[in-house]
Amino acid sequence: MACLVFSDNNGRQIVHAIESDVVTLGRAADNDIVSHDLRVSRHHASVVRSGSAYTIRDAGSSLGVFVNNRRVDECELRDGDLIRLGDSLYSFVDAAPAAMQTTVGDHPGPAALLGSALVAEAWDAVERLRKIGAGAAGFEEGLSGLESALGDLRLGIARIERARRMMQTLYEIGRVVNSSVDRGNLIDLILDLALKVIGADRGFVMLAGAPTEGLTLRAHRNMGEEISWAGARTISTGIARQVAASGTPVLTSDAQSDERFRDHKSVVNFRIRSVICVPLVERDGRVLGVIYVDSRAAGAGFDEEDRDFLLAFANYAAIALENARLVSEAGVRARMEEELRAMRRLDEMKSELMSIVAHDVRTPLTSIRSYAEILADDFDEMPAEQRRTFLERIVREADRLDRLTSDYLDLAKIEAGKMNLRVAALSPASLVRETCEAFEGLAAERGLTLRGETAGAPADLAGDRDRLLQVLSNLVSNALKFTEAGGRVIVTARAGELPGPRAAVVFEVADTGRGIAPADLERLFRKFSQIADGPGRPRGTGLGLVIAREIVEMHGGRIGVESTTDAGSRFAFALPVAGPSGDGEAS
Repeated sequence: MACLVFSDNNGRQIVHAIESDVVTLGRAADNDIVSHDLRVSRHHASVVRSGSAYTIRDAGSSLGVFVNNRRVDECELRDGDLIRLGDSLYSFVDAAPAAMQTTVGDHPGPAALLGSALVAEAWDAVERLRKIGAGAAGFEEGLSGLESALGDLRLGIARIERARRMMQTLYEIGRVVNSSVDRGNLIDLILDLALKVIGADRGFVMLAGAPTEGLTLRAHRNMGEEISWAGARTISTGIARQVAASGTPVLTSDAQSDERFRDHKSVVNFRIRSVICVPLVERDGRVLGVIYVDSRAAGAGFDEEDRDFLLAFANYAAIALENARLVSEAGVRARMEEELRAMRRLDEMKSELMSIVAHDVRTPLTSIRSYAEILADDFDEMPAEQRRTFLERIVREADRLDRLTSDYLDLAKIEAGKMNLRVAALSPASLVRETCEAFEGLAAERGLTLRGETAGAPADLAGDRDRLLQVLSNLVSNALKFTEAGGRVIVTARAGELPGPRAAVVFEVADTGRGIAPADLERLFRKFSQIADGPGRPRGTGLGLVIAREIVEMHGGRIGVESTTDAGSRFAFALPVAGPSGDGEAS
């Protein structure tokens, strides 16, 4: 089972296991993996599992999906691939350390099976020869020599087979241990594997801290009595300190009678018989810590092969711990750099926002104040028709100021994740009709044709009426704004389909205006990004399409645009007829 690894702003590495055949990634809460980057689409990408292969697919994202810094629509993932969604980075790891099964000693290899069979046949042959040659001079002595040679051969085959199993186990352990990226879990994994492959009863891992702190206990198994007796989690004396100081492993198969251990109270008090303690040595030769295992079982204790095997295992473990440290430090540096970039972007955004707000709010306020002052000064002498004109302009500028304020409040709700939908049954045709009625006066004033077409549209739709009217109003307002006198704007609703497949309603606003340049198309759905309005056209906030996209995606739909310079534009969004997934309220 593979996973995606993400480092959050608190320095934690979050592992998202890919447990199902399709795992979705995006900003919405109904994704399997939720991105914290607000620029990412609500349903941005998906990882699809087919057998042992994993493929990432772009699910109609607005920012694109990048694998190893290359934009992809679909790409088969390899172990170690770096995936970027917006400003969020994920590492693809095609391994599952917890699933590793060590099978030391359970299944001999084919060479060992063959060798053991040949030795057994030779023993049978010796027994037959003994019966045939019983009593012959010197014959028994020759057979005894042959039996001794066969015994040595059997021991040799056993040692070779044990070495083979150890090498195979080390290979598997190295692969699994080095695939772990979480240092805390890695230490536990190292200790569990060490106890298993050596067959020890108890053990612990200690790592070096500051020079004055000695060794710090980081993981232990079955050592409750001794930990309590030690009275602290930092131990600076005993076998562990001796090994850490010398960098030399320690082995004893009978600690009770071994002179080297007579002064160690833990060995005596807890009746320890066999001990192995090996150093964890980094690439530069510095001792990182120790692995300690022991056994209180009577009989054959640990031997030199066990010590050498644990020492080889410790080399793998030290490299894995060092790699985890380097990855963690690199992650910290990357997060610090990203936080610095984010702070700079935030400062730039604040400056930009303050400039835009100051300009956008000052303009209608200046107009309102100017007309109000003229009315106050010349009200009695001013003709009634001119007074009406001035009052209409004040109302229009006040409406504009209200729209600006609403846009900024909506943006704040989006970024705080607090924009909610009030979903109810409604008529797509009524949405089109109400939108056209609201703008028919403005269209006539500008000499434009505004028409709604709803033939073939589904009768019902589940959605938030006010928010959907807000989307349509924004699109129609933009279309009227960028269409010259004599042109037309057509608003339609028709039946359609979304991936799934899901029945959908497709709303479309098409105009015969001057169109949008390809370079401007890429900026349409960015905050505060605006196309040059031209003389005589009111300036907006650059937030309308951003808010429209959010509302559409909260409904589970998609929005897009097609445009040709000097030939008009077509904005369309599709909404599922059944409405947003869930209980009818989204945030």
